[in-house]
Amino acid sequence: YQAELYIKALMKIIDAPKSFLGQDLGTMDGILDSTRQGILYFSESLSRINFAPPSSYKEELLSSKVSGDDRGISVNQFSYANFNFYKENIQLFRELISPIADNALQFYNYYLYEEFIDDHGHKVYKIKVKPKSGFRPCFSGFLYINEDLFNLNRLELNISGEAVKNPIVDTITIQQVFLPIGNAGFWPLFTQNVNFKIRIFTFVTGGNFNYIFKNYNLEPGFEKSFFGNEVFRVKEDAIKNDEAFWRDNRPIPLTIEESEDYVKKDSIAKVTSAPAYLDSVDRVRNKFRLTDIFFGYNAVHSQKNISYGFSSPLTTIQFNPVEGTSFSAHPYFRKANKDDFTLYRLKGEARYGLADRTFKWNGEARWSFNILHQSYIRLNGGNDYLQYNEAGIVSPLGNTFYSLVLKENTAKLFRKKYAEIHWGSELTNGLSAAISVSLANRNGLVNNSQKSWFRKDRFYEPNNPFNVADAEFAFSDQIFKQSITLKWIPAQKYQQFPAHRVRITGGYPTVYLGFEKATPLSNNYASYSKIKLSLLDSYVSANILGFFSYRFEAAAFIDKTRVGLPDYFHFRGNDLVGGFSSPYLQTFKLQSGYEFSSTNAYVAGWFEHHFEGFINDKIPVLNKLGITGVFSCSALLRDQFSYIEPGFGVEGFKLGAIDLFRMDMFWSFQNGHYKENGFRVGFSTFFENIFGGE
Repeated sequence: YQAELYIKALMKIIDAPKSFLGQDLGTMDGILDSTRQGILYFSESLSRINFAPPSSYKEELLSSKVSGDDRGISVNQFSYANFNFYKENIQLFRELISPIADNALQFYNYYLYEEFIDDHGHKVYKIKVKPKSGFRPCFSGFLYINEDLFNLNRLELNISGEAVKNPIVDTITIQQVFLPIGNAGFWPLFTQNVNFKIRIFTFVTGGNFNYIFKNYNLEPGFEKSFFGNEVFRVKEDAIKNDEAFWRDNRPIPLTIEESEDYVKKDSIAKVTSAPAYLDSVDRVRNKFRLTDIFFGYNAVHSQKNISYGFSSPLTTIQFNPVEGTSFSAHPYFRKANKDDFTLYRLKGEARYGLADRTFKWNGEARWSFNILHQSYIRLNGGNDYLQYNEAGIVSPLGNTFYSLVLKENTAKLFRKKYAEIHWGSELTNGLSAAISVSLANRNGLVNNSQKSWFRKDRFYEPNNPFNVADAEFAFSDQIFKQSITLKWIPAQKYQQFPAHRVRITGGYPTVYLGFEKATPLSNNYASYSKIKLSLLDSYVSANILGFFSYRFEAAAFIDKTRVGLPDYFHFRGNDLVGGFSSPYLQTFKLQSGYEFSSTNAYVAGWFEHHFEGFINDKIPVLNKLGITGVFSCSALLRDQFSYIEPGFGVEGFKLGAIDLFRMDMFWSFQNGHYKENGFRVGFSTFFENIFGGE
């Protein structure tokens, strides 16, 4: 079928505090009225929905209007709210069980509430559905079933925050009305209303999305090439229609509040987008103060889409036994286009260590010359200290903590003077390539400080991957390296906007194939070539059982005439109690940093299954806390060596909307024999964004 669709979306603050975290909120730039309420977002759109069984789908945004944004493309997409209750499960924060699913009797109780004849002469049964447990992924409300046809006439269903395991959600209500078309028994969706109420700290927010279908065409005659990887497209003239167009094409009138929001937001937008206003705001915001030397400085030139500044030096203080206490400055420059996509970026770091008394620096210049195809050229260079595993074993902040508190140097640093050039682009839909060429001098470093807050009677282990004595360790070489990496997302779907694409996985794992070669320019240059294949899928639905993620790697040296220590196959390890949870799908949690480093071919895999309440829903008290179970297993196999690391933990420890951490217990088995166990805390991306990743 083909159908036209009108969507009206409104999100508003129902109750806002007068202050938050000690800051007076005022009217929030004119959004709030005297009752502390106000519209955050309001938009309308007209779309065309195209569907062919069993699953071919394409949505076209024909016209869009966003309050207060004359260039606004509405976020309205029916694909985000296509709740088909004829399916077994409904995706809404987690997999929810439809009350007419094959196994629904295990989860719902049903009550005949009323019988009546609808406007079309059909006898309808109004049936109340109620979950057998308020914490299971189930709806409550009413189903309206046509007699004899046994199909949906309409529905009114609610879902609670406890059921979706989301602490900020109060309730979500979905209402749908179906109407018959023709004599073929086709009952398509006619209207859908989605209402919600959420609480974020002391803010109460609500909203509703209204969907109205019309002009169904049951014989659209799609050409064979009509459906493909493009599932959403914004027409070039989608924002050009005036108010007269909307008056003629709006199926339901605006409320007084909605009409006034258009007027108010458009007036505010005209003032705040005027050159004189932007310049005045920039002058105030860009004024340099003496305290900015310590707390950082950020300047903006709004009309030119330019920003620049430097981060607070106080946030860059760190320690490791090679540099001692170090301080750094991080300047940056950014130029964006009118849609706020970065065109040019310059950034760098200058760092000084009190123990090694040496300046280190690095810099990057990036030019994004084709936003649509993600094409870029990047130049990097520096004279810096890096971890032997250049992907990072531990974050600088984490290494600082464990050095000063436990007197352990996990990072292991070497010196690298280098220059690199990188190019990358999407070659065709789903297939990208990245090529790089680099030249570097590398040499080992030694500890220059024994400082720590505790354990002052012990020494830091030597600063090299294998912890041999400094007198026995020597590393110094040069490298001229070329590499190419192909990234393939099979059957990748995408949403096409006028200036960019939003890419969506096609339901298959992402494949990476990399080849790296070190060409010897003299006898002191590294000489090797190696290849690596990776498969990654971060979300595979297991329906009500939750979802799982996995990563698979296989790699080998084709030639290893002279391999420098940074070029070994390194694996992330974490023999520390805490760390960031984001790299768990590539980390052995009970392995020290370089324990498995080698040049031997290997196969490795990481797996995690997130139960999303499937277990905890059934356990009193735990089902009220919102925490859920997670099972994981990691493995490394190579010639005459095996390592397996299963684990089980709980996640979902939150403060309001903020995810905090997860906790796991892991066990390790080496060559079939039990080795050890350990407890780990994985901090969420909330902390990673604040303190820096690994």
